[in-house]
Amino acid sequence: MKIAFHLRILIGAICLSTVGIIFVLIRQNRLKEKYGVLWLFAAFSIFVFGLWPDLLTVVSKLFRLHHLTTLFMVAFLFLFGLVLKFTVAISQLYDRNLALAQEVAMLKESLKGLAVKMETGLDQKEEPVG
Repeated sequence: MKIAFHLRILIGAICLSTVGIIFVLIRQNRLKEKYGVLWLFAAFSIFVFGLWPDLLTVVSKLFRLHHLTTLFMVAFLFLFGLVLKFTVAISQLYDRNLALAQEVAMLKESLKGLAVKMETGLDQKEEPVG
């Protein structure tokens, strides 16, 4: 498969820009490192297959598939892994959110109990003993 030289330069520039953006987002704490690795892997894969498209032929022959099938298989596996990773993260966040909501409810209930005790304690002190 032949790709024009200017298109290879464009693919390389886009991938390097993507890597730069990912590093900036990680430094600004807008992207966690564990997710940054996924995006770096994606950019690296696009970079490799963009600059050396014959590598796709090698992978196709290795798995005895056609080029388009191989491309869709790689894209599908990447997207499947990404969706699975984010589903696990969402599940963990859901559990953490549930635990925090329960803890807040218990703290509110304790605070109400303390407020009632303080009010009844103050009422008893205000009554004259006499």
